[in-house]
Amino acid sequence: PQATLVANIVDISRLKVKLNLAESDAFLVKVGDAVNVTVDVYPGVNYKGRVESVSYKGDDAHTYPVEIRINNESAHPLKAGMFARVEFTSLKSRETLVIPRESLVGSIKQPQIYVVENGIAKLRNLTVGDQSGIYVQILGGLMEGETIVVNGQNNLVDNLKVEILNK
Repeated sequence: PQATLVANIVDISRLKVKLNLAESDAFLVKVGDAVNVTVDVYPGVNYKGRVESVSYKGDDAHTYPVEIRINNESAHPLKAGMFARVEFTSLKSRETLVIPRESLVGSIKQPQIYVVENGIAKLRNLTVGDQSGIYVQILGGLMEGETIVVNGQNNLVDNLKVEILNK
């Protein structure tokens, strides 16, 4: 005899929120980060959640799939498919310096970059962190606001006089 599906039983005590983040934000979000989730149906109610996964592969729009796990409160139950807003608490507190990966000189294992100081290109060693898409996180060797060479750096030598065309 052929079985007939009579009912689907769904456990909604824990729900998954799926979203895509721009590569600049995906770079900063880590598995385990805390998030606040809100829905229009329950104004003022915050659901606490945690980042469960951040994809290493972006899509054609340069966004990265992220999955968040939240507990579904019985006082304000959510339903699958509802529209939600997610606030990443880690994005508020974790600022980082990123540069285009193509601006690096040498390998990612021994990265260097040309910094322009008073019209002179100075080759500087870097300490890098995570990579996301076309960007690389800078942990040391470069300060925010410094001018770097992003095109033509392979034709430079240390202490060469340069003219900045586009800033």
